[in-house]
Amino acid sequence: METLQVADLPEVVRPTIDVVKYNAYSIEARKWAESLSVVDDVEAGMAVDLRSKIKTHIKEAEADRKDKKAPALELGRRIDNIFNGIIDTFTEADTIIAEKLKHFQMEKLRLQREAEAKQLAEYQKKIAAEQAKAKKEKREAEIVAPPPVILPPDTTIRGSQGSTTFKTFWDYKVTDLQALYKARPDLVKLEEKRREVLEAIKTNHAIPGLEIFENMNAPGR
Repeated sequence: METLQVADLPEVVRPTIDVVKYNAYSIEARKWAESLSVVDDVEAGMAVDLRSKIKTHIKEAEADRKDKKAPALELGRRIDNIFNGIIDTFTEADTIIAEKLKHFQMEKLRLQREAEAKQLAEYQKKIAAEQAKAKKEKREAEIVAPPPVILPPDTTIRGSQGSTTFKTFWDYKVTDLQALYKARPDLVKLEEKRREVLEAIKTNHAIPGLEIFENMNAPGR
């Protein structure tokens, strides 16, 4: 495992960033953009040139930003690499324990349901026996007292320093999407495939269910 010593740390340098320059350029560009009225070819050419200048300033500012951040990012990456391994090991240990607790809880729930099913079967057997006996003796069947309720296992497992609570919910996996759509179309989400649609409408403007229109976009240089 990598260890980070004090001697390994880069000297703390406050980066010199000409924020005033970049801010002034951006404000000036915004003012020019707002004042432009593109009504003829001359002004359209000016607008294109202004965009080119703005793109240049953006590239310069982005390059400066990345350059100033680089030392701090490298130090951050080294620190992350050290702690990520430790945290991952902790997380793996926690996941292993959580799975074992989940198995334990599900086993308790399974045993409780088995006991309920057995109890219900015995109860129904007693009812059937009483009904048969009453029929043989030509009398009304007596009411058979229901069995006591078997309480489900506590959903919270408590320790001396904390607790873990489990919540049971119904989940699903789709085995036949077409059958599901046929039975319950409200449970199936239909979406268009945008990339395929854009390719199709290049040559076909009469596709049912689509309103096709021109959309102009001027990409950057």
